[in-house]
Amino acid sequence: MSSAAHQVSDEAAVEHPTSLRELKKSQTRQRLVDAALRLFAAQGYAQTSVEEIARTAQFGVTTFFRHFPTKEDVAFHDQSDMMREMPKALTGKSPDEIWPTVRDTMLGYLQAFQDSETGLDQIRRTLWLQEPAVTRRYAEICLRWENVVANVLADGLGLDPDREPYPRMAAAVLIASARAALWHQHRYGGSLVEYAHHCLAVLEPSLAQPPLSGASDR
Repeated sequence: MSSAAHQVSDEAAVEHPTSLRELKKSQTRQRLVDAALRLFAAQGYAQTSVEEIARTAQFGVTTFFRHFPTKEDVAFHDQSDMMREMPKALTGKSPDEIWPTVRDTMLGYLQAFQDSETGLDQIRRTLWLQEPAVTRRYAEICLRWENVVANVLADGLGLDPDREPYPRMAAAVLIASARAALWHQHRYGGSLVEYAHHCLAVLEPSLAQPPLSGASDR
């Protein structure tokens, strides 16, 4: 075997265990999520303990808390990953493309939520909007989303979010539109994404024309 082949083999040996660990971590996390949401739907959120979730997923309680700080966090298992992904969507975008890219990325998240084939996202939606403990966590998650979106907009447009109100205002409108759409769909059915579009249409003409970098200095 050539030295180059040895090098490739050594690199694979290093990378393979890492990928297996990540895969196992993802599978464990998903099993805990599935077990929790099915138990919440069957017997109620308050009546379901962490111990029961872990036991149903065939893990120990320690494993549960290794993946989720609290029981409430199970209902938001994918939110941190999406928050980390959003800034990547703006790579190479011009200032004129920043707002539409951020808007379309968020609408894409809503579309994926709506298109879930497992039905478990319907359970999550009900928890977010009706279960008091989860609703409080939902409000905190929405504030985190506002900060993420505001910072992404500010970075993409070269604005200082502490001096120029546009990033925080636009972020608040975007997240509020998603929340209003989610609530309306929960009450009346229909398309989550269409509701979000209707909500955004009220203020989008203004949001689509952000200030330029340095405007707050003039």
